[in-house]
Amino acid sequence: MLQSILGSLVLSVSLQVMAQNTVVNDEVNIAQSIGEHEVIAVDYPPFTTMDVDDHGINFSLLSQLISGHYDFKVKPLFLPPARAQLQVQSGRWCLSFFPPPESQQAYFVPLSQQKVVLGLFRLKENTPFSWDDLSELKGKSLAIMRYKREGDFHRQFINAGLNMVPIESVEQGFKMLKHKRVDLVFSNQFPDYLFNHPEINSQDFQFSNTPILEAQVGVYINQACKEQYQLLLPQPN
Repeated sequence: MLQSILGSLVLSVSLQVMAQNTVVNDEVNIAQSIGEHEVIAVDYPPFTTMDVDDHGINFSLLSQLISGHYDFKVKPLFLPPARAQLQVQSGRWCLSFFPPPESQQAYFVPLSQQKVVLGLFRLKENTPFSWDDLSELKGKSLAIMRYKREGDFHRQFINAGLNMVPIESVEQGFKMLKHKRVDLVFSNQFPDYLFNHPEINSQDFQFSNTPILEAQVGVYINQACKEQYQLLLPQPN
């Protein structure tokens, strides 16, 4: 069955996979401190991506967490995996989606109480929405966030024979699905748009029983920055 189950995204994804199509920021010296409130990340859609305004699920969740405690905004710093690894090894960082070495003292702060489940939505039917292999959906059109570079994540759909329809927002995807302009929408299980938009009835849509991906997402905080980000750390009972 074509299905990826991850316990912790940043710990589970290999450097080889994350290395595909990353972009170097030549202004960053790995031996120097990075900018204030910058978050180290590698390009790994849909969790961390350079191709959308909110920079992916991880950044959206982190921004929500930050806004509940502080009045500043985090800034993404996308690096190739090898360079991100050297950056965190240097100890000159505060926030990172890239895992630091086990020898380095850091806190892992979950960004969701539950695993983030990503799958496909369709218009509601009376039968379960599941598959043993994505190829069972061959020929269907799939609305998915626009991407500049095709990686393994996107190729799983292409190789299965789905027709990719790039969209600018999840909202656009659900509008197209509502009017039957696409067959499927790729999204997390509980998109804010679907449950908060006055013109959309969430009961009209059905989320797949088969997930595409599950992950416990979180951010690493360097212990050296403990005081600066104290309010984000788990509080003792």
